[in-house]
Order: sequence, then structure tokens, then C-alpha cells
Amino acid sequence: MRLRAPEDCGDHALAFTLADGRVAQLRPIGPEDAALHLAAMRELSAEARQARFLDAGFAPSASVSRYLTAVDQSDHVAWGATLQTAEGVLGIGVVRFVRSDSAADEAELAVTVVDAFQGLGLGRALLRLGLRLARRHGIQRLTGLLREDNHRMLALVRRLGAELRPVGNGLVAARIELEPRRRD
Repeated sequence: MRLRAPEDCGDHALAFTLADGRVAQLRPIGPEDAALHLAAMRELSAEARQARFLDAGFAPSASVSRYLTAVDQSDHVAWGATLQTAEGVLGIGVVRFVRSDSAADEAELAVTVVDAFQGLGLGRALLRLGLRLARRHGIQRLTGLLREDNHRMLALVRRLGAELRPVGNGLVAARIELEPRRRD
């Protein structure tokens, strides 16, 4: 994964070159991104909604989008991937984690990539970015629920050393133990 901080991305932003050569920007999400986030969620197919929200019928709403973008970047951390096109900026992916109320060193992690941008390495880049951000925030354990038919993400988290456990109803609980933060 090659993430870089080019001058044109501004503070706390990274660039990632997709497998097709286009360059996406990865940056922290804020409340000003609610409309962009909602538009991206509406681009998700039923299969992608099922994979991310565990509900193919999930209907994105403005209130859900506000919740998902009004993050504190400490206990609820979210970064989005965007792509500049001739038509404007597209939201193409998100990585987020939400710290557990019961264990300050544990968080639930989620990655979403809009269908048209799947298979271009963005999911892997977002996942690795999420791991890096979690370490910086003192997270030692990441958890998440995956559908057992979400083969791409299951393979990816397996490569990262995730412990996988079937929990029923077609779901698998994933748990990734993080190494302590290294000093840069």
C-alpha cells in the first residue's frame, strides 16, 4: 500500500493510487461531508449494503449520514476516500472505528467501498489506514461483524491475522489484535 501526503491534499490528507491509475484522496471526515457521504451510500448496491450494514434493504438517510460524519476523530474516527472527476468530487470509500464503551482499548472497525471502485485496492488501503489510526488512538483490539459470503473482506482480514468465529445467521465475528504503536 502506498499512501503519500502530497502538497495538494492539505493537512492530514493522503493520496492513494488506485489500481487503474486514478488518484484518490484519503482524509478525515467532518460534518461538512454529510451530503457527499449520503450520495456515496446511495451508490451502494444491495449486496454492498448487505456487506456493510448487514441489511440489503438499508436505506441511507440524512440523519444516518449526519451521525456518520459528525465524528470526534477520537472515539469515533472516520476517514473518507474521494475522487475528483469532471463532474465534481465523488465519495468512494470510508474507514471508521468506534471505540467500545466497555473497553477503551477496543473498537469496532468498518470499511466501505462504493461498488464501482471495488477491486482497485482501495478496501485494503482503507483497512490498513484504519489499523494505523487505531494504533495512534491507543486501540489494541479491533472487532467487526462480516457476512460469511463476504469472501474478499474475509480473505483480507485473515491475511492481517484476524481471529474469525462464526456467530450464526450467516455472520462471522472478526477480531484483530494490534501490536503496540511503534515510534516513528
